[in-house]
Amino acid sequence: MTDTPAARSAAVTSGRRKAAPAGEVARLYRIGLTMGEIAGIYRVSPWVIGSRLEEAGVRRREPGEQDGLPVDRAVRWYRRQPHLLGELAAGLGIHPQLLVDRAARPAPAERGQGTYRADVSAADVAELYREGWTVKQIAGRYRVTTGTVLRRLEQAGVRRRPKSLPAPFPVGEAARRVREEAATFAALGREYGVSDGAVRYHMAAMGVPAAVHAPRVLMGVPAADVARLYQGGLTVGSIADLHGVSRWTISARLDSVGVARRPAGKFLPLAEAAALYAAGESLAAIGARYGMNASTVHGKLTAAGITLRPPGTPRLPVPVGEAASLYAGGQTMAQLADRYGVCETVIYNRLTEAGALVRHKTDFKQVDAGLLAALAAQIGLETLP
Repeated sequence: MTDTPAARSAAVTSGRRKAAPAGEVARLYRIGLTMGEIAGIYRVSPWVIGSRLEEAGVRRREPGEQDGLPVDRAVRWYRRQPHLLGELAAGLGIHPQLLVDRAARPAPAERGQGTYRADVSAADVAELYREGWTVKQIAGRYRVTTGTVLRRLEQAGVRRRPKSLPAPFPVGEAARRVREEAATFAALGREYGVSDGAVRYHMAAMGVPAAVHAPRVLMGVPAADVARLYQGGLTVGSIADLHGVSRWTISARLDSVGVARRPAGKFLPLAEAAALYAAGESLAAIGARYGMNASTVHGKLTAAGITLRPPGTPRLPVPVGEAASLYAGGQTMAQLADRYGVCETVIYNRLTEAGALVRHKTDFKQVDAGLLAALAAQIGLETLP
C-alpha cells in the first residue's frame, strides 16, 4: 500500500499496536479529530489513542480549543459547498465519511445535558472498582468514557486488575438459567456485562452445554437481494448493517447462490469511475471519493483497459468568461457542467481561478436583477417574488 496520509488514515486492520502509529495518530489529532474518532479509524480504544499521543508528546486540547482547527474549517466548507467533499477530505488526508459524520452532528446548544465529569469522583470510582466492577461497567453507570474512569483510578492511586482476572459473575444462577430457561450465552453476557466468550468459559467449567434452539430462518434477507447488492459494490459489512444481521449471515447467503467473493481491499466501481474520469475528474479526486489513493485508481482503470490521459494533457476546454457570465446570471454549477460536458468540480475550479464569487446554494441575492426582470416579463409578471 502506498504510504500516503489518506492511505494511512484508511488503514483499518486490527487493534494491534502497529495499526495505530503514534505519528499518524498525532497528525490526525492536530488537524482536529477527537480521540474517539481516531479510535474508530483504527478500531482500538480511546485509551490506546491517548497513550499514542503521550508517546508523540502531543498536548491534549482543552475545552473550547476545537474551534478553528482544520477539520472544523473543512466541515464548514462542506456545509456550504457539498460537492467539495472529496477535495476537502483529500487535503486533510482523511476519509470523506469523517467530514460527513462531523457535519451531521447537532450544534453544541442542541445536545443533551451530559454528566459533568467533575461529579464523577475518584473515590466513588475507586470504591466500585475495588468491589469488582469493571471499567466499562463504571463508565456505563456514570455515562462517561472509559478514559475518564481510568483517569479517576489513577488519581485515587488504584492499581488495575490483570486483564486475565475474570469479572464477578454469578456462575450458579447463569447455569440454572441456561438449563431451565434456555438462556443464550450472548443474552447472559449482555445482562451481566461480560462477553459471551466469558459466559461460555464459565459454563464449560461447570459442564453446562449451550441451550439448543431451533435454527433461526431469516426470511427478510433473501440471497438474491444480497447478491445484487454485493455485485453492485456494497461490502459484506455494509449489507449486514443494512439488514441488521451479522456478516457471517451475509457470507452464507452469498455462498448459497455461488457468488465469488471480491479480493480484500477497496472496491472501485469501474463504470462509474470511468465516467467521472471522462468528465474531467482527476485520479486523486476519484480516489478521495472511494477512499483510495490516486495510484490505486490508476492501476484499476489501467487493468480494466481504460486509456488514461498522459501527464500534462491540456485541461478540458471551458469558456471561462461565458461560464462566469452565465453563473452570475443565475445558472447553477450543475447546469454549466451539463452545458460544457464536464463535472461540477471542473466548473468550480474554473470559476474560482477566474476570481468569480461563488454563491451559497440558498443565496439568491447574487442573481442578476436584470435577468430576473427579463424572466418576469417572459412569463407575464411585473416582478418575481
